[in-house]
Amino acid sequence: MGERRELHWLPTKTRRSIEAAVTGAERALGSRLEAAVLVGAAASPARADRARAPQVLVITSDLPGTQLRELAAQVHDAMRANVRVRVLTSGELTRSCDVFALEVAEWRDRHVSLRGDDPFADCTIEDADLVRSLEAAARGLVRRLRNRVLADLGTDGRRDDAANAVGDAIERSFVIAHHYLALDAEPPAEEAALLDAISEAAGLDPKPVHALHEELRSRGRVAKPVDAAVTLLPWLEGIVELVDRASEA
Repeated sequence: MGERRELHWLPTKTRRSIEAAVTGAERALGSRLEAAVLVGAAASPARADRARAPQVLVITSDLPGTQLRELAAQVHDAMRANVRVRVLTSGELTRSCDVFALEVAEWRDRHVSLRGDDPFADCTIEDADLVRSLEAAARGLVRRLRNRVLADLGTDGRRDDAANAVGDAIERSFVIAHHYLALDAEPPAEEAALLDAISEAAGLDPKPVHALHEELRSRGRVAKPVDAAVTLLPWLEGIVELVDRASEA
């Protein structure tokens, strides 16, 4: 993935804000700009939250501290419109392929090119580094979901939104599933098949999670998030055990 596309799955206003962010980065960085890519939810047409906070990853040859203020000024309006602009130097990206293996692998596998050449073309991620990142992500996902739901319940929704927490956990579980399965073979492209494959590998029943996934896709959020979390947490704990076994192999 990475070819230029028209982003037809995003609302017109969102597309304009993304373009404004990229144009602003071009003005600020000039010849330093090597690439700009759309990553995260906005790069995946199936995601219910694809327009919520699009992420533009800007790759630059270098970024002097004096240039940061100019970059911020040029992308200001786009960021106020909820575009998240992230910037990495090409050297930082190369050196992130081990310590941030899962994040870089996800960018590499699911991104849309907006400017420049594919910045991940020469990216090499070792299986051992990816497995460690997968274990950290899976364990963190369980803790984060539990604590976000607790924060919602304990503060009457003032500190978090349990429905968003469940939705985010489901989306993140697909990232973990894709990259875990990719360790041995090409993972399924369809989300339902991906869910079946990771559940089978872990010896888990996918049906309750399928129901949550279908509700999320059709409605944009789950109606009973606490009940959904009670359903989702044991399944996620089973995924943690699966990834843990891979780290011990």
